[in-house]
Amino acid sequence: MKAAFKRSTIPKQLLGRDDEKATIKQFLTTHLKAKKGGSLYISGCPGAGKTAVVDEVISTLPLVRVRTVVLF
Repeated sequence: MKAAFKRSTIPKQLLGRDDEKATIKQFLTTHLKAKKGGSLYISGCPGAGKTAVVDEVISTLPLVRVRTVVLF
């Protein structure tokens, strides 16, 4: 049970965040279909689940290549 609270633990599915997921998915699909680059800035408090949301969206898309850059 303790592992669920470790920073490196990623849940199998994130509950909520539907609006955020839809925005990220729309951005990615639009840019991939157009074959053009782009940047999406995501900010929030530490531990809010920003990286987990992006990772979940990316895992659901049939993408060939995605490069993510995370700045701390």
